[in-house]
Amino acid sequence: MVPLLASSKSRARKTLAAAALFALAIWPAPRASAESFDSLAAKGRRDLALGRRSLALAEFSRALTLWSPADGIASRARALSDKASLEDQIGEFDAALRDLLAASRLNSKRSAYFYRAGMIYMEEARYSQAIGEFYKAVALNLNDKDAFYARGRAYEHEGNRRFAQQDYRAACRLGSRPACDALDAGASPQRRKKTAAEAFARCRASLKACVYAGASFSQCVKRAKPCAPDLSGTCCPQACLSRFWALLQSRSEAASYYAVFGAARPACAGTP
Repeated sequence: MVPLLASSKSRARKTLAAAALFALAIWPAPRASAESFDSLAAKGRRDLALGRRSLALAEFSRALTLWSPADGIASRARALSDKASLEDQIGEFDAALRDLLAASRLNSKRSAYFYRAGMIYMEEARYSQAIGEFYKAVALNLNDKDAFYARGRAYEHEGNRRFAQQDYRAACRLGSRPACDALDAGASPQRRKKTAAEAFARCRASLKACVYAGASFSQCVKRAKPCAPDLSGTCCPQACLSRFWALLQSRSEAASYYAVFGAARPACAGTP
């Protein structure tokens, strides 16, 4: 009787064990945490856009602790850059610099990281370090007018007016109005007058060569390049080009041309 009872209990235990194994096999595994680098970084950007800075900063910080190489180097650099933006806004400049410099090491081809690091150095009046970062930015992007202008400002703070003027001139050519204003403010009235006269002389020479080559007055004026604010290169003042087209409404091409470009220095040549 006893052996029979023991045998029944043994079979029952085996049946329960088999049932447990079967349940484990078919029962869904517990859900993993929904938090990941990507999800937290996305939340951080959303909260950053909504102005919830404290929440966004916490989310970027948490995201970076969850980052793994599988998430990608560029993604980590972007999260560091976003976190630095928040730190800059709240005045945590050292933390912002640390994160931006880390981002630039991960993605050394991104000129914006160096430009923003330079701007933070500017806020802290660390002009030599700012100049170094702006150099890196323009080396990566020769069309970065903001970096040229900012480097000019840094040079000016250091008392290097000549280098500042060079950078202002480069930024002005790229379309930076503040840089053009800085150039204009630094030039004497006599120098500005001389520069405008030289630009108009180059304009007249280029138009004359065009007409001698057989093109009509209108064709030559149409081909003329309007001057940038710094009056560099071979160009014609926009005011003079506009004056020609206005006169053409009531005069012949020749009369319009000589009325504007025949004079040694018409009034329109005083402005770019």
